[in-house]
Amino acid sequence: MTLLVNKSVPGRWSAAWCWSAERGGPNLTVRRFRRPFELDSVPESFVVFVSADSRYVLRVNGQVAGRGPLKGQIEKYHYEACNIAEHLRPGLNVLSAEVRWFGLNAPNSEIHTGFAGFLLQGPAGAGLDTPGQWKVQVDRAIEPDTTPYIANAHQFLDHTERVDARLIPAGWTEPDFDDSDWEPAQFFAAADWPDTWGETAPIWDLHPRPVPALTEEPRRFARTIEDMKPAAHRFGDAPTGWSLEAGQGGEIVLDAGALTTGYLQLHFTGGAGREVQVIYAEAIGTWTQHERRGRHYTKAIRDDLSAGVVDGYRDTVTLPGGSFTYEPFHWRTFWFVRIVIGPGDAPVSLDDVRYRFTTYPVELGASYESSAPDSAKMLEVSWRTLQLCTHETYEDCPYYEQLHYLWDSRIEALCGLAMAGDTTMPKRSLKLYRDSLEPTGLLHCRVPSRRRHRLPFFALAWVLMLHDYWRWVGPQERDFVRSCLFAADGVLVWFRNLLREDGFLGPVPHWSPLPGSMGEAAHKGGSVFMTSLYAWALESAAELHEQAGDPVDAERWRPLAERLRGAVREKAWSEAEGLFTEAPGLVGGTLGQRTQAMAILSGAATAEQTARIMDRLASDPKIGKSGTVEGYYFARALEKAGRYDLFDPALLPQWRDMLDKHLSTWREGGEPGRSDCHAWTAWPAVDFLTCVLGIQPAKPGFAEIRIRPHTETYTFARGQMPTVVGTVRVEWTRDENGQVSLKAQTPAGVPTVVELPGQEPRRFEQGGEIEM
Repeated sequence: MTLLVNKSVPGRWSAAWCWSAERGGPNLTVRRFRRPFELDSVPESFVVFVSADSRYVLRVNGQVAGRGPLKGQIEKYHYEACNIAEHLRPGLNVLSAEVRWFGLNAPNSEIHTGFAGFLLQGPAGAGLDTPGQWKVQVDRAIEPDTTPYIANAHQFLDHTERVDARLIPAGWTEPDFDDSDWEPAQFFAAADWPDTWGETAPIWDLHPRPVPALTEEPRRFARTIEDMKPAAHRFGDAPTGWSLEAGQGGEIVLDAGALTTGYLQLHFTGGAGREVQVIYAEAIGTWTQHERRGRHYTKAIRDDLSAGVVDGYRDTVTLPGGSFTYEPFHWRTFWFVRIVIGPGDAPVSLDDVRYRFTTYPVELGASYESSAPDSAKMLEVSWRTLQLCTHETYEDCPYYEQLHYLWDSRIEALCGLAMAGDTTMPKRSLKLYRDSLEPTGLLHCRVPSRRRHRLPFFALAWVLMLHDYWRWVGPQERDFVRSCLFAADGVLVWFRNLLREDGFLGPVPHWSPLPGSMGEAAHKGGSVFMTSLYAWALESAAELHEQAGDPVDAERWRPLAERLRGAVREKAWSEAEGLFTEAPGLVGGTLGQRTQAMAILSGAATAEQTARIMDRLASDPKIGKSGTVEGYYFARALEKAGRYDLFDPALLPQWRDMLDKHLSTWREGGEPGRSDCHAWTAWPAVDFLTCVLGIQPAKPGFAEIRIRPHTETYTFARGQMPTVVGTVRVEWTRDENGQVSLKAQTPAGVPTVVELPGQEPRRFEQGGEIEM
């Protein structure tokens, strides 16, 4: 697929939205559209602009040429610009599109209107604009399946699909298909609207897609499994197929070798009327019934064939007979796929199974290894986890929710910046949240989301995320960062309105996932965690105003930040415990690592308090431990406190436990966890690159590079990290006497400062090859 990012339609829209005469609804409804046309010769470029409500797959002469539209909001509804020249040929061609309007069956991660429609505009004079000579057929073959097969996935994804392929017209995407009995497509709404008084289109306000199309890479399964035992490779590099006689049913399991996301393709011959279930599983495990979330996994070694079954949500297909290929409309997440073919009167053959791996198209630019033997593997798993959690937005998990959550996205953006040097998806993520700003000043905690969800302290993480972006990308994005500062101020004002006279936040409304005493403090008021997080966000916003905006605005927030820090250090410190309480005067309950870490990161903790906290923080079993994502903030506190020697022994055992259980991606939380793929847990990769190798921006946008490796734990480390100014490579070793030697290569002409333990910083004005 060739999608042209940010390509605008020249002039005005000449095409209009169309549909069939039968509108359909209120649930999932599907239409097929066709437009044959002739070409004397194939041009080098042939761009069509496409959108739909809710989703389309565009084909040219039977080949997929585009998918969309990109997830977004009604106020910024997207279209794609597709260059389809590579699929054209002289003579007869056909454009075809399958369009699905979700209605009440919309996934939670997608926002669409209450109106179905399809829109395509071709090159000027080509006569391909909708509705024009387009034809449409009402689909009767596809129904939504909302069965709660596994945990609460159906609450977020809403449906998988039931397809009666006997009702799909064979060959309808090919040029020579006879569509004489199809109806003409009907005009529904204008795509353009006169802007004489500033009005926009009456339903959809169309904007070009700002990110590239997802990659679709052909892949094979690693092994075939029968009766939960490895079988011959029926569907390896030389597929041999799987056949069943009349009256015979059966099932096989396919192993992708690791968790993945992709479009499954199953090629059948025969079997008319047989029902096929395609079941997608994150892992092998056993099943239990959960009171709130339905059936869910209890997992052990993820690929241990003796440890359970392959189960999960599924697609169901009734075969039409003859040669038939099934592919789900939306990509699926799976490690194992169980294919169950029911008995039938006609023999059937599953000739081939493969899939197309799909993810956001960026390349891994980082590398890392150290004296810890699992270090390179950890980077590999972190990268795979980020890949599977990045499609049209960042995602909390690809199997269950596919939602873009703010607390997750800050970590995912840092992972993308550090491992791939990608700035496009972090910027899109920041904009989606910025544009969700409510009149009160609060941001939504997940965007886009069909169901609004308010989780207030996540909005403070957006301010930190904006600050991260400024540090990594710098002045080249000054205008964009400035365009976000009004939203940052809105968040800070929202929290300021909750302040009590004693300098702590009062009760924070809406939902909070904080556990135990932390949650009690957030609910009743006085939360040290939230007040410290607020102070950190205030200081970050002040720095953004000072460097990217107006320095006068910075002074609105700095005095308030200092007031909050003073309140925390003076009123919430327990001299007896040597720790901060969860709220002033709140005694009893577990004191957590994350509250102590946040007090350090906000600057509330003095040097003496920080030292006392560190004496207990990593080793005292009485202190509530951080979860996987909270570990990132614990690591930042270790870094700030000068105790990064605790990073590996205090934090990485959780990740080593996942490797021991053969996870191929990092799980959401503690074992067994719900999701086995959650990119907020991929953050150790950021630490490997920015702390162990020590590569960081000394000035915004890496206008000056700092190399400050932490050499306390390992005897050597080597690797590289992409930045907006180029790749930085570092290799260091520490001998038995503690002497550190370092080699580095930084982009020529970029000033670089190297700080080694026990040595004065050295400045290399022109960067380049460095050896110390």
